[in-house]
Amino acid sequence: MVRIVYSPIQEIKIYEMAEYQFSDFIKLMTDNIPPGNISPAVKWCDGIIFMSTGLPSTDDVVKAQMNGIIHYAWFAFADMPIYKQSVETSSKVILPIIDVSNNAINRELIRWVRTNRNTELLNTK
Repeated sequence: MVRIVYSPIQEIKIYEMAEYQFSDFIKLMTDNIPPGNISPAVKWCDGIIFMSTGLPSTDDVVKAQMNGIIHYAWFAFADMPIYKQSVETSSKVILPIIDVSNNAINRELIRWVRTNRNTELLNTK
């Protein structure tokens, strides 16, 4: 019989965090996409639209992931109180938005962002 082990994320480390106005976040995510095309998707959870970039998959990073630690090199977000499946820009670029609020880790991440957004962003200036 196969043994299946669930090993959820224990820690998320964010190395750089940036908050944007909603319109600027949309521009950031879609400016390099040719008109009429579809941009890579971003995530939405509990009133926040966001995206993250991980670190390269080096041996150390993979080992950390196997130990439940996720590294975000960059985390960008903006307020978006009401969920929509996508946003279309004036140049007809579509930005798909995935509702990830069904995931407890994402809800905890966004709760942390809300609580720490001013403190963490002020400490970097």
